[in-house]
Amino acid sequence: MNSTCSLGPMVVLALLSFGCAKDPFSTRRPSHPTGEQGTYRTPVDPQIALDTNLYYAMVERNAAHYVQTLADSLVCIFDYVLTGPPDSAQGWGRIEEDRIARNLFAGTSVVSVVWWPTTGRSDRYEDTLATLYRTYEITASIVEQGGTKPYDFKGEMAVQLARNQQDLWWIVRWEDLHRGDGTPSWTDLKSRFR
Repeated sequence: MNSTCSLGPMVVLALLSFGCAKDPFSTRRPSHPTGEQGTYRTPVDPQIALDTNLYYAMVERNAAHYVQTLADSLVCIFDYVLTGPPDSAQGWGRIEEDRIARNLFAGTSVVSVVWWPTTGRSDRYEDTLATLYRTYEITASIVEQGGTKPYDFKGEMAVQLARNQQDLWWIVRWEDLHRGDGTPSWTDLKSRFR
């Protein structure tokens, strides 16, 4: 009996399988994470919480990630240009921000956001608290009758972050100020979707 024939069926099957398969040495495409899609990093420092997670929640219009950046005890303080004062002169909290974000992302087709460190104001870092100062420009394409229309919002924000019980950072106080030139601020955008 020929020794090469004794491997016959197994070798043929292996060669056929190998020939029909994709490159066995190539990397596979990563699977999508379970749950909400989008960009979100574990907020192990204040800048990740603000400059990555909140930023991408806005750009990707992801309300779940947006509210995940906010503390349960969040307080939003603001001024306003186009709208009247909110129901509470003391501002609003996480529940209102959650509702506003969901309404905002449902009522816009595109949200473009750019922010950078505010000139003349240095970020402050302490052990369990940080305050970050950012100047922003937002363009939101708001869905209206007959299509969408872009609106611009500009201002400055002072965002205080604290460590939570998991030793991660989230926003506890958010102060939003318009520029003083009559340009509506982020609060004016939010007020449209309250």
